[in-house]
Amino acid sequence: MLEYTYQEAIDFLSKNLETCRRESKIVKEDLAFVRDQIVTSEVSMTRIFNWDVRKKRAEAAVQAPSS
Repeated sequence: MLEYTYQEAIDFLSKNLETCRRESKIVKEDLAFVRDQIVTSEVSMTRIFNWDVRKKRAEAAVQAPSS
């Protein structure tokens, strides 16, 4: 077990606190980036789905009068 003087403990904990705050900021920025990427992916999937629906409707419209 380690033993610190009062000042050493304060310095150590202050350094750890600053490191944690800096890392927390980085993680929050990364999380915001990931959220933006999720939204972009969802929009892209929706556009592809809508394109597929329009394509199938157009194909059905072309085949319906011929039958």
